[in-house]
Amino acid sequence: MRVFLASWLLNLIWENLHVFLYEQYRGVFYSQMGWVDKFLILLKASIFDATFITAVVFLIMLIPWLKGKESWSLVVIAVLFSVSLELYALDTGRWAYNSLMPLIPMLDIGVSPVIQLGLTGYLATRFTFTKS
Repeated sequence: MRVFLASWLLNLIWENLHVFLYEQYRGVFYSQMGWVDKFLILLKASIFDATFITAVVFLIMLIPWLKGKESWSLVVIAVLFSVSLELYALDTGRWAYNSLMPLIPMLDIGVSPVIQLGLTGYLATRFTFTKS
């Protein structure tokens, strides 16, 4: 539960900080949306992100030889998933970037969304599993 809450909070912050890099969501321009619609989209996205991170951490913890390596294992899985998700979302028109989004050459996908799940997942697991 702590992993979910930490990753949800981190992803909600991330989503709100990088929304200006996007032009539209499902064919509707962000500039035409009200703040409630934007907030609900970002809330839904952060819940999805936290659920993904929590599920991956749970699965990683079932593998004995990854014990103690949850954070770094999650980073690798999350980045690979993010690349796949971005390629799919852009190909299907689920969302589109504006000219401010830094892109990964050859893949033409955004840097920010590719590193998001890996970084927020890493931080959430470090906060959750690090002994004080």
